[in-house]
Amino acid sequence: MKLLLADEGLSQKEFAEKVNMNYAHANKFFTGRTPNMEFISKVLEIFPDVNLKWLLFAQGERTDQHVLHEANGTYKRADAMKYVNQIEEKLNELKRFLAQN
Repeated sequence: MKLLLADEGLSQKEFAEKVNMNYAHANKFFTGRTPNMEFISKVLEIFPDVNLKWLLFAQGERTDQHVLHEANGTYKRADAMKYVNQIEEKLNELKRFLAQN
C-alpha cells in the first residue's frame, strides 16, 4: 500500500479521501492490518490498473497492463486507444523522416 501511495504521490490522508474512507480506518491497513474485501474493492475501483497480486502479495508488476504482442494478445480495452495513438505518432515520425531523405 505504501508503494501505491508513493507511485501515486498521495499522502495516507489523501488516499483515504480518494477511496472515500475514514482516515483512521484506512490507516489501519498501513500499519499491518490485513485489508478486507471492502477496502480492496475501493482501491481497485479507484486504481483499476493495479495488479491485485502486486497489491496483496508484492508479486509481479504494479500494473497488470498487457502490451499487444500478437493478434490474439490480451490487453485492457481502456488502453487500446493509447496504444493506437502511440503507433500513429511513431508512424508520423517515420513519414517525416522519410520525407526529408
